[in-house]
Amino acid sequence: MTQRIGTNYIAYCDQDDIWEPDKLQLLYDYMCDNTVNMVCSDMYVIDQKSHVLSDSITTIRP
Repeated sequence: MTQRIGTNYIAYCDQDDIWEPDKLQLLYDYMCDNTVNMVCSDMYVIDQKSHVLSDSITTIRP
């Protein structure tokens, strides 16, 4: 798939996601420093007013 779109990487951002400004750089740096094929990250759970309800998705979905 990445060959068809002319890039080595794909970043998925769902329509309700809000990313930290340095998210992609942190993930890219990790991939460059380690032998991996994919990286993922945890997330904060927030409400409609961006108040943090949980600092990890694992507290909502173990």
